[in-house]
Amino acid sequence: RLIRPTRTILALLAWLMVCPWVAAQTDPWSFILPEQRCLDIRHPSELCRAPIPVVPRPPTISDPQFDAPPRYLSLHEAINTGLANLEVVRVLAGVTAVSSGRTVYDVAITNTRIDQQRAAFDPTLQLNNNWNRLENPNAFFDFANPGQSQIIGNSSSNHNFDLGLSKRTLTGGIIDFGVNSGYNRTRPGNFPLNPQTRSSVDLSYTQPLLQGGGAAVNRIPIVLARIDTERSFFQYKDSVQSHVQGVVEAYWGLVFARTDLWAREQQVAQLGFANQRTQARLEVGDANAGEAAQTRVAYEGFRANLIAAQANVLQREAALRNILGLPPYEPERVVPVSPLIDEKLEVDWERIVNLAETQRPDIIELKLVLEADQQRLILSRNQATPRLDGVALYRWNGLEGEMPNGLNTASQAGQFADWNLGVNFSVPLGLRQDRALLRQQELII
Repeated sequence: RLIRPTRTILALLAWLMVCPWVAAQTDPWSFILPEQRCLDIRHPSELCRAPIPVVPRPPTISDPQFDAPPRYLSLHEAINTGLANLEVVRVLAGVTAVSSGRTVYDVAITNTRIDQQRAAFDPTLQLNNNWNRLENPNAFFDFANPGQSQIIGNSSSNHNFDLGLSKRTLTGGIIDFGVNSGYNRTRPGNFPLNPQTRSSVDLSYTQPLLQGGGAAVNRIPIVLARIDTERSFFQYKDSVQSHVQGVVEAYWGLVFARTDLWAREQQVAQLGFANQRTQARLEVGDANAGEAAQTRVAYEGFRANLIAAQANVLQREAALRNILGLPPYEPERVVPVSPLIDEKLEVDWERIVNLAETQRPDIIELKLVLEADQQRLILSRNQATPRLDGVALYRWNGLEGEMPNGLNTASQAGQFADWNLGVNFSVPLGLRQDRALLRQQELII
């Protein structure tokens, strides 16, 4: 039967023949396979809303709101507040707090890689169960009428069942256990067994003897995953220590800023009194215009310093709030209350150095990096060896079916068995790539 083109295809061909300039000016494939040639940008209102909290108006230089109710905050309370709000670790950078890129979830996320690597040794179950029906027509000469042919079809029904269980051992070997069963019936036809069922049970084991063999080599991915978890923990610990250090710096920075603001206010008050006194002297003729101008300039300079001190207080308070995880603006002013220590701190230098060598997170991380590189060196040495595998297979075969006389027959259990035992060897001549990777890992260490 002929396949006629549809009217749509004919109309498309006619349109392309009538309008050849379309193919000359545009890409003809764009009409058949549309391409994304425009920017499909959604409106911001279609995106999910961010849960931004409602905050009061921020303090500014023109409205510093220094008369707001005070919130007395000690250094101990500031550190505890910062640690309690440490879902995302923030550190101090100048007069602002920024994210360190570390979160409280990093270690837990990295810890999942251990199970990902251990999963390589989990058993794998595979099951295939299929029913098939095949009918193939064939042409034969009609011997009753040589000028004609007959089309006769054979039908075949079969059922295949495969069950497999495989597991990788810690030494790198692969254990496979499989059960196979195949049922087949063919019509028409005269066969010794129809239908017939073939079955087999096999057990095999492949063990690498050089490359990929050994418990120490196969445990390396798990060991590296555990080391990565430790590294993530100490990286998080380092960022937390930096956060605490930033809280302390931000706290005392606010103390200095408020102290400096108090000193500037006293200076402006004194210079204001001096300016008024000079103006009064100028009016009674006890001072000249130059002296009054000089006093006025000094007074305005101290007022400018006072404005800068007010801005510094607002910046330092905002940085402290940010690093503590508090709302950016609240209708109250943070007032540090922890007293300063005026006693000299004696430093035991040798003890500090020993403590840093054993407890500093960045030094511990470098130790873990070196330990991971040593594990990779063991793996590289194993990979720079030939591939030598020992293989073993034993299979029990069975056959049963229906004979032409209608009776069933079957082979006995264990009557037919296959076995295979051997050694497979392969090696790239020279092992250039693996030896180069080994040398690279040695140089890294």
